[in-house]
Order: sequence, then structure tokens, then C-alpha cells
Amino acid sequence: MENKKKTSVWLIVLGGVLAAYGGYLLNGIWEQGIDINTFMERLNMVMARPFGNYFNDTTFKGILLAEFVYMIAIAMYLTSRKNYMPGKEYGTAKFADIKQVNQVLAEKDETENRILSQNVRMRMDSRKTKLNLNTLVIGGSGAGKSFFFCKPNLLQLNRSSYIITDPKGEILKACGGFLQKHGYVVKVLNLLNMEESDCYNPFMYIRKESDVVKLITNLIANTTPKNSQSSDPFWEKAESLYLQALFYYVWLECPKSEQNFSTVLKLLGEAEVRDDGSPSDLDRRIKRLERKKGSNHPAVKQYYKVIRGAADTVRSIVISANSRLAFLENPQILRILDHDDINIPEIGVGRNGDGKTKTALFCVIPDSDKSFNSIVGLLYSQIFQELYFQADFIYEGRLPIHVTFMLDEFANGVTRSASKTVEITDKTAA
Repeated sequence: MENKKKTSVWLIVLGGVLAAYGGYLLNGIWEQGIDINTFMERLNMVMARPFGNYFNDTTFKGILLAEFVYMIAIAMYLTSRKNYMPGKEYGTAKFADIKQVNQVLAEKDETENRILSQNVRMRMDSRKTKLNLNTLVIGGSGAGKSFFFCKPNLLQLNRSSYIITDPKGEILKACGGFLQKHGYVVKVLNLLNMEESDCYNPFMYIRKESDVVKLITNLIANTTPKNSQSSDPFWEKAESLYLQALFYYVWLECPKSEQNFSTVLKLLGEAEVRDDGSPSDLDRRIKRLERKKGSNHPAVKQYYKVIRGAADTVRSIVISANSRLAFLENPQILRILDHDDINIPEIGVGRNGDGKTKTALFCVIPDSDKSFNSIVGLLYSQIFQELYFQADFIYEGRLPIHVTFMLDEFANGVTRSASKTVEITDKTAA
């Protein structure tokens, strides 16, 4: 709301001077016991000669009294004024214009800004704006979501690494070469043309036993059909235990070059529940591990929790695990998951932790086939997990390089990880 019109200070000062002079004149004609006729005669005399000498013993007191009365009058006047604004009875709030918005949100250096529209910018430093940078763009096919928002911000070359969900690879074709030319490390998880994809190995981001549980939880979440509901959670929990045994074995016992899903499938292929009760190849492998490392080894503990059940129950669990990982029985997929080229931490900390080299990771997925989108969902889960680890435990809460996720057509693609992504984007990874 607008402030009421202010009284000029110089007018108040001038009034104080006049009040003091009036007190001086009145004190010159006043004396105790004076009648009204004498007072009026002296007043006429003073008015005729206003600059005469009327000083006496009480002049100073008369001036102070006049100033005191004047100050009371001024105070009463100021406190009694009303904030009347004709025509603005319902308030004066209005939308800011573009210039006013940019004065608050934008940085003078364009490379420090996020492009929100043709004329509106928002600085990347959320500590200055006290706002997060989460942006939701909604539009139908052909509305320009990619062309007018994603591409301009990529070509802005601001101080950010990018992770882009890219159906059909259109953004990669339009911007990948440009980003690489300007110093970005460009990496691609390409599920559309798998021969041209960089490799991603989830086992490379396991640091402790709880990370194995997280990996399996994310794997199950991303390979469970949307809106499916199990009538009995026992089977999913039992399958999780069984996979934990296999993953622990691969992580703790296999050489670095064999810590991948190919080895998991190999172990799973050794599993068998025989009618005569004889041990399978996997049973013997775990038994050797128990003799070597003891019964407290994570793989041994989790394996026996499952295998000691009834034969038909165990057989069902093994079949369920095989069904869960059946989509990996593809040479191209196993090549992608064989080792790791992506190096997730460098997205937020720079090459070799230099804090400068930015990365653009494109996740190219088919828009008509969702068979392998669970791999991208698994990647996103580990990206969030790894970047939060780097920020919270190594860089005191803030990554050296800002990381921006551009989840183009995300709801139509990586659906299983969408809820997780929405859940954690209320925090900042940079």
C-alpha cells in the first residue's frame, strides 16, 4: 500500500521559527494582571512595530512555552491524519513488470542465469534469490518444451553440469557437439542405439553394505510394473534377500573387473533346487565361502535365510529372481553394464575433482519401447544418492559445480523413478 503524503520537514521547521517569534512578541506585551483593553492596545503596537525590542526577564520562558504549544499541535496533527487514497480502497498491489522482476531475480552476467522466458531470467545462485530453481514446464506435443526451454538453457553455457532425459536423442544431436566444443565432458547412456552408448555399472557406487540394499530396492522398484500390487509381500521380500546374497558375493568376493550384472546372472544360473536334495553349484560356492570367511559373511547370512525354506518355496524365489533379471539377458545391455564410463561424482565435482570441468550426461531412451527404461531409473536413483553423498560428506553441503536435471518427457519415459525424483527435488544437489 502507498504511504500517506508526508509533510515537508522545512514547513515544520519554519512553523517552529514563527512560533518562537510569536512567543517572543506575546511575552513582550504580557504582564500579570493586565486587562483586555491594555492587552489589545499593546498588541496593536507590536503589530505596528513587529521588529521592535521587546526583551524582558521572561522572554526565554515565553519562547519555550510557545514552542511547547507548537509541538503539541504538530503531534496532534500528524497522529490524526488518515491515509485516505481515493480510488484505491481495495489496495494498490499489482503484478511487477519484466524490468522489476529481472531487477530482483536476474544477474547482469547472462551466463549466471536460468532462462525462464524470452525476457525473464533467474540467477543460478539460490542463496541470493532465496528461491529454488525447480521449474515445471507443461505443454502439448509441439508446444516447444524442448525447443524453447531445454535447448536455450543448454546453449546458455552457464555454470552447471547437466543430466538430460532425451527421448529419441534429439537434444543430443542439437546440443551435444556444441557443449563438447565449449569444454563440457559429454557422456551418453544410449538405449536407442546401444552400440554408441557409454557404459554404466551400478556396482561401482557401492561403498558399504547398506548401499547393496539400496541398489536392490531401487532395482525392484524400477522393474516392478506400474500400478502392480502383490497380494503377499513375502515373495518380494524373499526375492530381495536372495538377490542381496548374490550382490554381496559379487561385491565382496569378485575382482573389480567382474563386479557387474554379468557375474550376478552367472551366479543366478548356478542356482538350482533339486528334488533329491543334492546341492547346486551355487550351494557349494556359498559353502566354500562359509568355510573360508565364516557364517557372518553378508552373502552367507542372506543366502541361508532363504535357502533353508521349503524346497518349493525356494524354487519359486529363484524363479522370481530369474524373471526379475531376465531383461538383462541381452549382449548389448550386458556390455553397457559391464564397467563404468559415466563416473557420477565428477558430474558435481569436476574431472578428478577440479571443481571446474562440467559434464553433460544424456540419457537417450526410445519413446516407443520402455523395456529397458528401468536402467535409466536405476541410474537416476544412484545419481541422486551419489551426489548427495558428495555434497553432504565431502563438500560441506554444497557441490562445487551446480547440477541441473532436465527431465524432458520424463513422465512418459522413466515412470518408475518419477516419484522418487519428484520426492527429492525439494532439496538441492548443488
